[in-house]
Order: sequence, then structure tokens, then C-alpha cells
Amino acid sequence: MKPPLFERTRKWLRKEYPLPFRVTIRRVSDDRLKGMWGVCEIGDKSVLILVRENLSQAHASETLIEEWAHALRETLAITVPYEDEPHDSHFWLIYGEIVVKWRTKFA
Repeated sequence: MKPPLFERTRKWLRKEYPLPFRVTIRRVSDDRLKGMWGVCEIGDKSVLILVRENLSQAHASETLIEEWAHALRETLAITVPYEDEPHDSHFWLIYGEIVVKWRTKFA
């Protein structure tokens, strides 16, 4: 029996798109992420990715990919314009690359 899609996605991301710092991923209650499906909290040497626990496996996996893309975006030497919109063109290039490969592998 295959592991759940979210777990397979987590493992795949760690292998195919490694990050240069420690990454912790947690599924959390809806009240912890009011109005959001996920969040990426970036520290100096670590990243914490939180994904709502009530999402379907597919939705949680795509949310994890989005948050992972934020973490990858942070590794670029180009400042993220958080005061305006954290989903800049660099983020969308990273996110699009990952999603296309993920859908090809897991669809």
C-alpha cells in the first residue's frame, strides 16, 4: 500500500528540491492558520512549513509545494518584496517548475 500523497510529496520535495537549511513540516488545526491553507516561516537556519490538517491529500500536497517554493525563493540573492506581494515572478517560476514535475509524477 502506498503512503498518503502528502507524505510522498514531502519525501519527493526533500529529494528533488533540497533546501540548504533544516525544514520542519507540520499539519496543523484550522484555527492556527486562520484564512490560509499554509504558511512558510523562515528563520536564520531553519524553515517551518505549516499546512492545514483538514485539507484533502491533493490540496495539502499542492499547498506544501507552494510553501516549499517560498522557501526556495528565499535562497535567491534577490530580495522578496514582502511589503507588496510575496508571490513575485521568481516565486511563480519556481512554483510552476515544481508543480509541473509533481503533476507528471503523481497525477
